[in-house]
Amino acid sequence: MNTPVVLITGALTGIGRATALAFAQEGALVALYLNVFVLVAQAFLKVAILNALAPAQSDPGFIVAQLIVLALFVVLGIRAVRRFHPEANASALRPA
Repeated sequence: MNTPVVLITGALTGIGRATALAFAQEGALVALYLNVFVLVAQAFLKVAILNALAPAQSDPGFIVAQLIVLALFVVLGIRAVRRFHPEANASALRPA
């Protein structure tokens, strides 16, 4: 299986959106990190429990949540590359 894996960080409008749609139409896996980042920010603004934890986006609760989301995207990206490019994973694990 030779499915491309693509990470696009700004795909809400304009060229980022057009690029994400073009890759998705070609069968690529598209991770839209910026959309999730904005979702978390909106959740902290609009959900009362989250807003109480971090009323400003510079508070530790908000920063921790964004770091968790970022770490999750990194882990999922690595897993996707390993899953769809097993030959790259195998060669990286062989001793020189």
